[in-house]
Amino acid sequence: TEKASDVKKKCIRITKIGIWSNVGLAIFKGIGGIIGSSTALIADAVHSFSDLCSDFVTLYAVKKAHEKSSKKFPYGQGRMESIGSLTIATILVYSSLMTGYHSAQNMIKYITEETSSKIDELTVSSLIHSDDHNPILDYFSTDLFSSQTPGVLALSVVAISILVKEYLYRITLKVGKETNSSVVMGNAWHHRSDSLSSIFALIGISGSYFFDLLFLDPLSGIVVAMLIGKVGLNIGRDSIYELTDRVVDKKILKELKNIIEIIPDVDSYHNLRARKMGPYYIVDLQIAVDPLLSISSAHQIAERVRSEIMKKNERVNEMLVHIVPKGSQNITSYDENEKQTSIKPFLKPMKEVEQEVNNILKLNFSRDIKEISHFTMYFIESKLHIKIEVV
Repeated sequence: TEKASDVKKKCIRITKIGIWSNVGLAIFKGIGGIIGSSTALIADAVHSFSDLCSDFVTLYAVKKAHEKSSKKFPYGQGRMESIGSLTIATILVYSSLMTGYHSAQNMIKYITEETSSKIDELTVSSLIHSDDHNPILDYFSTDLFSSQTPGVLALSVVAISILVKEYLYRITLKVGKETNSSVVMGNAWHHRSDSLSSIFALIGISGSYFFDLLFLDPLSGIVVAMLIGKVGLNIGRDSIYELTDRVVDKKILKELKNIIEIIPDVDSYHNLRARKMGPYYIVDLQIAVDPLLSISSAHQIAERVRSEIMKKNERVNEMLVHIVPKGSQNITSYDENEKQTSIKPFLKPMKEVEQEVNNILKLNFSRDIKEISHFTMYFIESKLHIKIEVV
């Protein structure tokens, strides 16, 4: 497993690659738009700059999520990743709504055109940008919607943009999976949404330019809006699951079980639970040990369990091990149907039990026993066992 510092460097490096790629694409599209007289590419260049918002959210979330725990944040700030991916999901969903709304408006406009002469005069841009367009909608709308039919140069620039964005998606998603970073994976899907937008826009614009199929342009915008919306909702759902401590992947729990089962002196384990905290996990469980062990010996076993798990799985950032005596695992049990922990009997204070035993001895053996010199309590098989030494 990679060290936490290496994971952080990987996430930051891939995010910075995305930032500089978006800057490069924006400049490239802007120049191509000016040379090719395409307002579509100029608008797309602005869109590429807007993509930097997602990159900077990712960069900030990654840096915060990997900061060490402190007095103010005793469990670290891993949840910043979930908040970051939820922010990216919101950006994607909002973008899909704006794109879908604007594309639907233009589809209706195309369908309701009254004369063929007006249809012949329509260009891809007039379908996407009406005279009374909303600049906010334009800013977040699908790439490549322009005020004039683009030429071969513009289409070539778009094709290159698609290749770059798809490559960014693949390498970013790979790093996100390797580092278990939800915000990096969310940013990867943002790259993919851009490439999908460009692909469908390219299809729509090419159909309009080469085959005079003007309806393909707004239709492709609607399809892209649905795809982006679905991705955004999925990312948002997973982020909310992390923020509400939903059960982690069964594979993670299986890995932890395999480690626990080979640790000496652990008779059994129960109530193994884990929750995701950014790229890391917080784990707690119960282990059953020999009830006749001293407290210090049982504690040593618990520390070995904690040490082994955190050493073999560096994504476990914090762990709590609760010790129970063998055969009495149900002293504390977590019932899925109960909101609170069910407490079993025999939890009287030791002094209270000792006093009761002392009273019994005095009542029945007052002549033979002077006092109790040593008093020890054991819980074995859910039964209370007492060992006493008297003088």
